[in-house]
Amino acid sequence: MTDISVEPLGHYILVEPMKVKNETESGIYLGDNQREQSACEFGVVKAFGPTCFVGVQGCDPGDYPTGHPYHKMAPHQIWGLEIGDRVEYRRYEGKNTGIKNIGDLRYIPDMQIIGKVTGEFEITKADF
Repeated sequence: MTDISVEPLGHYILVEPMKVKNETESGIYLGDNQREQSACEFGVVKAFGPTCFVGVQGCDPGDYPTGHPYHKMAPHQIWGLEIGDRVEYRRYEGKNTGIKNIGDLRYIPDMQIIGKVTGEFEITKADF
C-alpha cells in the first residue's frame, strides 16, 4: 500500500477537528458521540491551499511597502494563521475527506474560519 497524502487546493484549509470528549469531569459517560463529533466547531490547521486569503482585503503582500513585515508574508500569515493553530469554524462546516486511514480531516473554505483559539480547553457532549 502506498502512503496517502492530502493537500487542500484553492482557497481551502485542511483542518483536523478536535475530539469531543464523551465523559464529564465527574466521570459520567455520555454515550456515543458521532453526531457531536460531526458538529464540532474547533480544529487544528494542518495545511493551506495555495490561494487561501488571496484577494482578501489587507492580505496581499504586494500592497505593503518593501520594508513592511507583511511584504514578505503569505496571505494566511497576514490573516494571522499558521499550521498548528487551533481555530473555530461554523458548525457542520467543511467537507470530510472520506479517506478512512488518514483520520478525520475537513476541507474548510478560508473565510469560514471565524476565530483563532488559544489556551487550554476540552469539548464535551454537554457543550452541545
